[in-house]
Order: sequence, then C-alpha cells, then structure tokens
Amino acid sequence: MNLQYLNLSSRAYNILRYAELRTIEDVLEFEIDKLKEQRNVGQVSINEIQKAIKKYKSSNNTITLQIKERDFNLLPINIQEAFKIITNKTTKENE
Repeated sequence: MNLQYLNLSSRAYNILRYAELRTIEDVLEFEIDKLKEQRNVGQVSINEIQKAIKKYKSSNNTITLQIKERDFNLLPINIQEAFKIITNKTTKENE
C-alpha cells in the first residue's frame, strides 16, 4: 500500500522516500530507528512516522475483525483460517 495512506507531513514522507521505502509494507519491515542515521532526521519526524504506523496497524486490525459472517465464505480459505484463529484468540482473551 502506498505511503500516502499514512497521511504524513512532507518532511516525514520524504524521509521514508529517501530511505527507499516505497510502501507501508516496506516501512513495517524496516527498523525505524535506522532513519536516525540519515542526515537531518530528528526525533519529531521519527515520532510522527511511528505514530502513523501505529495508527495504521490499529485501523487495519479493526477492519479485519469487522468481516461480516455472510461475507466470510467469500474469502480465500487461508484468510478464513487466519480469521478463525484471530477471533478465537480474541474471544478467549475476553473470558
């Protein structure tokens, strides 16, 4: 997914582009603290990126868990199995 979905400032967006991170998946696999090694990258920009990633992860999980049962059968089988594992784990944690 494109970095623009993170709604970052131009500075933070350009920091990621300069580090050759082109997608959100690239950022998720990257150690954000390594960005500090780049010239003119400060803690404020690092914090903004980390906050945007945290927000993305939480909104992405919420969307995944809101699959309606009638739509469940339309999902590929591997996603159905993953959804069952997630929902069972969530149910057990709430007990």
